[in-house]
Amino acid sequence: MSPYPGNPIGRFFLTAVIALAWGAAPLHAQETAAEAPPPTPAESEVVESPTTDVTVRSQEALGNVERMRVEIQELGASDRQAERLEQLQDKVDHLLPDGQSLEDLSENPAAIDGVLVRSKALTNQAGTLIDDLTAVAEKLEAELKEIKDMTAIWQRVKDDAVDLPAALLERVEVILSATRELEALINEKLNRVIELQNASMSVRNVITPIAERINSYGRTRQTRLFEQNTAPIWAITTEHIADSSERATRRFTGTLRRDFLSWTETSEAAIGAHFLLLPLLILMLFRLKNATRVEPSAALARPVASAVLIWMLLGVAIYATSPAAVRVIYVTVAMVVAGVLLLNYLPKNMRTAVVAFLVVAVFEQVFSGFVITEHLPRTAYFATGIVLLVIAFFARRRGTHDAIVSWGVPRSFIVATVWTWLVLIAIGVVANVVGYVHLAKLFVAGVIDSITVFLVLFAGSSSIAEIIEAALSLRSLDSFRSIADNRFRLNRVLRRPLLWLSLFLWGWATSRGFGIDGWLVDSLRSIFQAEASIGAVTLSLRGIIVFVFAIWAAVWISRIVRAVLNQDVLPRMDLPRGVPNTISMTAHYSIIMIGLLLGVGFMGIDLSSLAFVVGALGVGIGFGLQNLVNNFVSGLILIFEAPIQVGDTVEVGNLMGRVVQIGIRTSRVRTYSGSEVIVPNGELVSNQVINWTLSDRRRRLELGVGVAYGTDPTTVTEILRNVVLAEEDVLEDPEPIIIFSEFGDSALNFRVLAWIADFDTGFSMTHKLNTAINQALADAGITIPFPQRDLHLKTIPETAAGQAGGLQPDTP
Repeated sequence: MSPYPGNPIGRFFLTAVIALAWGAAPLHAQETAAEAPPPTPAESEVVESPTTDVTVRSQEALGNVERMRVEIQELGASDRQAERLEQLQDKVDHLLPDGQSLEDLSENPAAIDGVLVRSKALTNQAGTLIDDLTAVAEKLEAELKEIKDMTAIWQRVKDDAVDLPAALLERVEVILSATRELEALINEKLNRVIELQNASMSVRNVITPIAERINSYGRTRQTRLFEQNTAPIWAITTEHIADSSERATRRFTGTLRRDFLSWTETSEAAIGAHFLLLPLLILMLFRLKNATRVEPSAALARPVASAVLIWMLLGVAIYATSPAAVRVIYVTVAMVVAGVLLLNYLPKNMRTAVVAFLVVAVFEQVFSGFVITEHLPRTAYFATGIVLLVIAFFARRRGTHDAIVSWGVPRSFIVATVWTWLVLIAIGVVANVVGYVHLAKLFVAGVIDSITVFLVLFAGSSSIAEIIEAALSLRSLDSFRSIADNRFRLNRVLRRPLLWLSLFLWGWATSRGFGIDGWLVDSLRSIFQAEASIGAVTLSLRGIIVFVFAIWAAVWISRIVRAVLNQDVLPRMDLPRGVPNTISMTAHYSIIMIGLLLGVGFMGIDLSSLAFVVGALGVGIGFGLQNLVNNFVSGLILIFEAPIQVGDTVEVGNLMGRVVQIGIRTSRVRTYSGSEVIVPNGELVSNQVINWTLSDRRRRLELGVGVAYGTDPTTVTEILRNVVLAEEDVLEDPEPIIIFSEFGDSALNFRVLAWIADFDTGFSMTHKLNTAINQALADAGITIPFPQRDLHLKTIPETAAGQAGGLQPDTP
């Protein structure tokens, strides 16, 4: 039996003594062993090894040699890498079409795009081959080091051998011969791997400049936007269009298969994973449609179309680097699916214009990869511009503007955007007529891309928002209070980042459509990287933005974590009262502190450079911030020592109420009159505080009862006891007490002392007991007297009254 049965400190002390006694022997053994340094491998394995030990180790060495021989043979299989290098070299030789150079393809967007896709694929393949060869070289070098160490050890055995048998010396010689042979083999294969590595790097160095030259062609083409590229449009004949049609089609489809295969080689895993995601999305939306409690929305009314559109939006990063033909198919399918969904979101007076625009956009996508200087694509872009002007003319009605305003878009922004699009399309049509075809394509295609992305993102974001709302209404989420109690708020909060993401993607797509994405990225990079030095601290706009984002993210994450802990996790755990609040607040401030430190780190500020700030802060604390620090430290004491907990009923001076929040600096107490009082934590720690509910919520009621003189006290006591015991909310332990306290001026005074389980029911229980006592005394014929006073009247003699009435005040 423990000598400290009821003392946890005693049990802890006894356990510590036993643990120290138990660990003393091993610790002493470790210290003894540590006195002598461990022998080196050469000493333990060679110099002091007996004959039997050398025999055993020589057998192990022969086994290791055979194992390493097998590993080296596998690592040295360089024929496979050589074959991959040969295939890569062949693809590089055929990167450009036969007999053509990059200059010849500079005016063919589809061909240039195909060369860029293939060059990226070949660069990735060369990088993978180089990485594989580097890994093989590292393993060979490790094997070579092990072989050299083994050779050195057994050479010492041979040199220092004195009493070893001849057979054992012969085995040692076999080991040395095998290790030298393996060493030569490793060196040979390592040289071969390094040669292949150098050749792979040379191939990659041939591919890398191609992308740079393609980018330079793009920049050159932008400088030629205001040059007349071809004859005016009235010079085009039907024969020109027929010849151009054949040439443009042949150029466009000639490299389609090769570009597609090159792209799939580098993106095979991503494409496969993306296609596996589609059936999962469709299945999920069908199940959501059947399980949701809200009325099926437009997104769930067409779950297949919604799933396909969301699936395509998730694959934008994958297909952004695909060949032109693949992108045309991808964007076309996205526009068709978005059009199906937009019919459910748009008013009737907008559907015709939107459908007509999507048809024109699909038509433009087909010709986007053709050479614009050819007569067929040039004529197609001219017709596209005219149709867009017609659609814009019929869509300029106020009803259309009102419909877009209903989405939450300001009318002024709509009018400015529509007029900008109209002006750009008109400039594009005129430029096409007079022969500035590059400028014409830039404006017409840029407007089409901007409107297309806007409609697709609108359909996609609207569908995702409705899916989120339907998912939040699932019955399976009712068990999660953090979700069930905040469904509306979560729906609103999740929609906001969706809107911002859509606006960002629309702006990015618009900049790419007009060819200013590179200039925009460079400008933003130069702005964000601009630095300003303030003493030893260097600040940049990028660092400040990242700092603000880190703080914002930390605050939101802490709120989410705190809500989940308070409403779902901690209530399900059997924890002492007050501990859940401590855990929640600790997690809250820890996450914010981590976010603050990460933000400071992202800003690139060395914390040691802030030593002067810390010193100044110390001086400030010494002079004027004592109260702030006192409240801060007091808040930590309240959180971890927990003399006061959330939900406690406290009395501080003249203030009495319930604690609703304990903060890091102040706490909030809600009085019973409904007001909330902000109390500094220092007052709750340094002053005397009455906590009515610290250890439990029981409360003792004390009632005063007075009965008329002449009443039997025993009868009154019995009546009062019966009334109190009849109330089920009164505790039996401690037992109620009835006390005949005193003989009052007007009554016999009794005190009723009874305990209840919940402090909050004290007022209602006082009312119930007083009512029941009054009724019980009335039924027994016992009266509760009014206060009584004796009044004595004394008659004054007439002579005295006359003398009193004749008194006159003295006059000076």
